Amino acid sequence: MADLFEMIMRNCPKCKIPMPSSTLRVQEIERCEECNGTFFDKGELDSIINLIEIYRSVELDELDVSIENTERVPYLCPSDSSEMLRKEYPGAILDECSKCAGLWLDDGEISSLNATAIHIKNNLNLYLRLGE
Repeated sequence: MADLFEMIMRNCPKCKIPMPSSTLRVQEIERCEECNGTFFDKGELDSIINLIEIYRSVELDELDVSIENTERVPYLCPSDSSEMLRKEYPGAILDECSKCAGLWLDDGEISSLNATAIHIKNNLNLYLRLGE
Protein backbone atom coordinates (compact mmCIF):
# COMPACT_ATOMS: atom_id res chain seq x y z
CA MET A 1 0.00 0.00 0.00
CA ALA A 2 1.38 3.41 -0.98
CA ASP A 3 2.38 5.74 1.82
CA LEU A 4 -0.21 8.48 2.47
CA PHE A 5 2.47 11.15 1.95
CA GLU A 6 3.14 9.83 -1.56
CA MET A 7 -0.55 10.03 -2.50
CA ILE A 8 -0.90 13.72 -1.54
CA MET A 9 0.23 16.08 -4.28
CA ARG A 10 1.60 19.42 -3.17
CA ASN A 11 0.15 22.58 -4.71
CA CYS A 12 2.24 25.28 -6.36
CA PRO A 13 2.34 28.32 -4.05
CA LYS A 14 2.20 30.62 -7.07
CA CYS A 15 -0.33 28.94 -9.41
CA LYS A 16 -2.25 26.96 -6.77
CA ILE A 17 -2.31 23.80 -8.93
CA PRO A 18 -1.04 20.30 -8.01
CA MET A 19 2.63 19.70 -8.79
CA PRO A 20 3.79 16.29 -9.96
CA SER A 21 6.94 14.81 -8.42
CA SER A 22 9.99 14.29 -10.58
CA THR A 23 13.63 13.39 -10.10
CA LEU A 24 16.34 16.03 -10.49
CA ARG A 25 19.68 14.25 -10.39
CA VAL A 26 19.10 12.12 -7.29
CA GLN A 27 16.54 14.37 -5.54
CA GLU A 28 12.79 13.87 -5.61
CA ILE A 29 11.30 17.33 -6.20
CA GLU A 30 7.98 18.90 -7.15
CA ARG A 31 7.84 21.13 -10.24
CA CYS A 32 4.89 23.22 -11.37
CA GLU A 33 3.91 22.51 -14.96
CA GLU A 34 2.43 26.02 -15.31
CA CYS A 35 5.17 28.38 -14.00
CA ASN A 36 8.15 25.94 -13.87
CA GLY A 37 8.76 26.80 -10.21
CA THR A 38 10.37 24.07 -8.10
CA PHE A 39 9.98 23.07 -4.45
CA PHE A 40 12.93 21.56 -2.58
CA ASP A 41 12.47 20.02 0.86
CA LYS A 42 14.96 20.98 3.57
CA GLY A 43 18.43 19.68 2.75
CA GLU A 44 17.87 19.04 -0.96
CA LEU A 45 19.94 22.08 -2.00
CA ASP A 46 22.56 21.77 0.75
CA SER A 47 25.63 21.60 -1.52
CA ILE A 48 24.78 24.91 -3.21
CA ILE A 49 23.48 26.59 -0.04
CA ASN A 50 26.55 25.56 2.01
CA LEU A 51 28.89 27.06 -0.58
CA ILE A 52 26.89 30.29 -0.56
CA GLU A 53 26.98 30.38 3.26
CA ILE A 54 30.80 30.08 3.15
CA TYR A 55 30.84 33.02 0.73
CA ARG A 56 28.59 35.04 3.06
CA SER A 57 30.94 34.42 5.99
CA VAL A 58 33.79 36.21 4.21
CA GLU A 59 33.81 39.89 5.20
CA LEU A 60 34.56 42.04 2.15
CA ASP A 61 34.87 45.81 2.36
CA GLU A 62 32.56 46.57 -0.53
CA LEU A 63 28.95 47.52 -0.98
CA ASP A 64 26.40 44.76 -1.33
CA VAL A 65 24.60 44.72 -4.64
CA SER A 66 20.93 44.44 -3.91
CA ILE A 67 18.81 42.11 -5.99
CA GLU A 68 15.51 43.53 -7.18
CA ASN A 69 12.92 42.57 -4.59
CA THR A 70 9.45 42.76 -6.05
CA GLU A 71 6.86 42.98 -3.30
CA ARG A 72 4.08 40.40 -3.45
CA VAL A 73 1.83 38.41 -1.19
CA PRO A 74 3.89 35.70 0.61
CA TYR A 75 3.57 32.19 -0.78
CA LEU A 76 2.29 29.34 1.37
CA CYS A 77 4.54 26.29 1.67
CA PRO A 78 3.47 23.35 -0.53
CA SER A 79 4.50 20.97 2.25
CA ASP A 80 2.79 22.38 5.35
CA SER A 81 0.94 25.58 4.28
CA SER A 82 3.09 27.83 6.50
CA GLU A 83 3.97 31.29 5.25
CA MET A 84 7.16 31.40 3.22
CA LEU A 85 9.65 34.19 3.91
CA ARG A 86 11.67 35.96 1.19
CA LYS A 87 15.39 35.32 1.81
CA GLU A 88 18.17 36.87 -0.21
CA TYR A 89 20.95 34.63 -1.50
CA PRO A 90 23.73 35.72 -3.84
CA GLY A 91 22.12 35.53 -7.26
CA ALA A 92 18.48 35.14 -6.23
CA ILE A 93 15.79 35.85 -3.67
CA LEU A 94 14.19 32.58 -2.61
CA ASP A 95 11.07 31.74 -0.65
CA GLU A 96 11.84 29.70 2.47
CA CYS A 97 9.25 28.00 4.66
CA SER A 98 9.26 29.43 8.18
CA LYS A 99 8.40 26.00 9.60
CA CYS A 100 9.97 23.17 7.54
CA ALA A 101 12.75 25.22 5.83
CA GLY A 102 11.71 23.99 2.38
CA LEU A 103 12.70 26.28 -0.51
CA TRP A 104 10.60 27.48 -3.43
CA LEU A 105 12.54 28.53 -6.53
CA ASP A 106 10.76 30.40 -9.29
CA ASP A 107 11.62 29.60 -12.89
CA GLY A 108 15.29 30.39 -13.59
CA GLU A 109 16.39 30.75 -9.97
CA ILE A 110 18.05 27.31 -9.84
CA SER A 111 20.21 28.37 -12.81
CA SER A 112 21.11 31.64 -11.06
CA LEU A 113 22.04 29.81 -7.85
CA ASN A 114 24.06 27.23 -9.74
CA ALA A 115 25.96 29.91 -11.71
CA THR A 116 26.67 31.79 -8.47
CA ALA A 117 27.87 28.59 -6.76
CA ILE A 118 30.20 27.79 -9.67
CA HIS A 119 31.58 31.34 -9.57
CA ILE A 120 32.14 31.14 -5.81
CA LYS A 121 33.77 27.71 -6.07
CA ASN A 122 36.12 28.92 -8.82
CA ASN A 123 37.06 32.07 -6.88
CA LEU A 124 36.79 30.98 -3.23
CA ASN A 125 40.52 31.36 -2.53
CA LEU A 126 40.41 34.93 -3.86
CA TYR A 127 37.39 35.78 -1.66
CA LEU A 128 39.11 34.30 1.39
CA ARG A 129 42.29 36.31 0.74
CA LEU A 130 40.28 39.52 0.23
CA GLY A 131 38.44 38.92 3.49
CA GLU A 132 41.58 38.71 5.62
